[in-house]
Amino acid sequence: MIKINTLGAILFSALTINSFAQSDEKVLRELFTEALENQQSYKWLGELCAIGPRLAGSTGAQEAVEWGFQTMSKMDFDTVYLQEISVPHWVRGAEKATWEGKATSFPYPLAVTSLGGSVSTPPGGLVARVVEVGDYNELDSLGKLGKLQDVIVFYNYPMKQHFIKTFHAYSDAVKYRWMGAVRASEYGAKAVVIRSLTLRTDDFPHTGSMTYEGAEKKIPAGAISTIAADNLSRMLRNDPQGKLRLVLESQDFGRTVSYNVIADKFGAEYPEEIMLMGGHLDSWDLAEGAHDDGAGCVHAMGAADLLMKRKSPLKRTLRVVLYMNEEFGLDGARMYAKATEEQDHVIAIESDAGGYIPRGFSFDTDSVNLLKIQRFQPLFVPYGLFEFIPGGSGADVGQIRGKNMVLGGLRPESQRYFDVHHAATDVYGAVHPRELEFGTAAMAGLIYLLDKYDIPSRPRKN
Repeated sequence: MIKINTLGAILFSALTINSFAQSDEKVLRELFTEALENQQSYKWLGELCAIGPRLAGSTGAQEAVEWGFQTMSKMDFDTVYLQEISVPHWVRGAEKATWEGKATSFPYPLAVTSLGGSVSTPPGGLVARVVEVGDYNELDSLGKLGKLQDVIVFYNYPMKQHFIKTFHAYSDAVKYRWMGAVRASEYGAKAVVIRSLTLRTDDFPHTGSMTYEGAEKKIPAGAISTIAADNLSRMLRNDPQGKLRLVLESQDFGRTVSYNVIADKFGAEYPEEIMLMGGHLDSWDLAEGAHDDGAGCVHAMGAADLLMKRKSPLKRTLRVVLYMNEEFGLDGARMYAKATEEQDHVIAIESDAGGYIPRGFSFDTDSVNLLKIQRFQPLFVPYGLFEFIPGGSGADVGQIRGKNMVLGGLRPESQRYFDVHHAATDVYGAVHPRELEFGTAAMAGLIYLLDKYDIPSRPRKN
């Protein structure tokens, strides 16, 4: 006989909320106290960042896999295992950009880095005139007039300051990084450089993924710092015939083997129902990837640690997944989703927006589940979390699709996130331990409540 657990859905009212608020606020306080006093997530983040950059396919990425496996094996999980995946192996080399023109009496250096996956410039680099464009409309207009043949196209499209949510500014601008080389190559350009995707004015270039899909010819692609972009634009106004010497060396070694790291604590009542928390273990190769996404990995690990130390076991299985290669193709997430498509994921929560102070969660679920979850919000307000809103979850957990499930994403304060995103400044010292631990405790508290109140509900066999 199958009994549908509908009583909770019917009676999930203001009275119910008052009762669980009274009984559960103590549990949440204990979770936050434990996280803030012991700072276990921050300690783990220090160990992970000590490995260094963790670009998929690199030695650092493999060391991170071993670290994740060994660390979670020492925790109270019932099983920890590796899931083999295929990832790209791309290696950046020497990088240099210098302006040569009338505006300066000597070659003027510009801070530059290759975009991830870029082809290499010829030996010794290339020298070409630069044409600045503000957007794709200007690119097309100049290209159709034949003015982009054999030049370096400079996309000077800034992340817009008027956006309140910085991820909206990023979404608006990232198309120039992703497709800029393909679009410029259609008009005969030799290479492209983009203005780095950051709201900060500094001299640190920001890398990131790009594509050559649909390109008849692959051309080198780099990003220059925002200071370099402002300087290049100024020098072009003074000397439109000036040239840029660009060196972007890289090697593509094809594909290699790497791994997702997965750990399970089996549920006491419904072990077949999975509650997943995760982040991505890889990072870009310019820095330690502390915010992106070392923070997400230790958020998930730390939240699991808090929950497993409680005397009352969770009813459902708790799973932590440290995904490999989110940055360079989502290989780990896609393999995980394919390999586990027959498993019953009821919840999947991702942290991949940094280790800053959390402001809440966004949820990809139906309106019934969302309403139930939003009634938890008052429990989190004392800790500064007030956003329980519909929205995206994350690139990794978003690959999982099932019936009646909750996908969610931790939403930290984002105003300074793109200061360090994909740049050399994304280091351990840029993460504040208290802010990080608030995220850990928030994820633990959410999982605790979803498990206790059976959200989302499932048909149960007696």
